[in-house]
Amino acid sequence: MKLAVTARAAELASRSVAAALDPDLAPERAIRGILDLVDAVDPKAEVLLSEALPEDREGVEALGYKQLLALAEAHGIALPALEP
Repeated sequence: MKLAVTARAAELASRSVAAALDPDLAPERAIRGILDLVDAVDPKAEVLLSEALPEDREGVEALGYKQLLALAEAHGIALPALEP
């Protein structure tokens, strides 16, 4: 199926766009079609990184400033803004 879609990509793209923009289409269906097209052409990419937290006091004290800020942000801890 992927080969068939690739072979006729231009035709499928043209028909998909035309269908999504069809003035006779219900607005909800048109919006869904447009969003589906955008997702198909430019899918969302997500990356999740994790790092083990230090288990002892010395490990926490060894964390850098940026690591501490990232840790606070990841846990929803609001920090006061630093004055310049």
